[in-house]
Amino acid sequence: MAAPRRCGEFGGPLLARRRQANFASVVGIFGILCGNGTGSEEAANPKSEGGARMTLPKKDEKGYLQVQRAADRPSIVGQSQHIAELAALFEQHGIGCRRVPATPGTEDMLLFDPDADMAALKGILEAYQSAKGS
Repeated sequence: MAAPRRCGEFGGPLLARRRQANFASVVGIFGILCGNGTGSEEAANPKSEGGARMTLPKKDEKGYLQVQRAADRPSIVGQSQHIAELAALFEQHGIGCRRVPATPGTEDMLLFDPDADMAALKGILEAYQSAKGS
């Protein structure tokens, strides 16, 4: 009987995965160069091991956020995830706010006290927007 192969040895499961990945990338590059789309979509958009497509964060993903006046009080309207993060951030800085839905299911709004310091709100928002990796 042959000894069991260890991971990384010639012909093991690691090599098989590498060969499959190399083949997919060659097929994808060929499809991109030829412009026929054959195989290019799978190789051009690699999947993680879990099967979900990997994406890079968009440039200036939070740049749309700004402090505005709504109903005579400062407010910020944005995607639910960004508003949830901002609500926690403002709470950490001791600035009270209330989160309310702006449009059903997609956007929320943060409402602040009418006498809230606009400069402090804008400063915290700018720090949030410029933070890397969030």
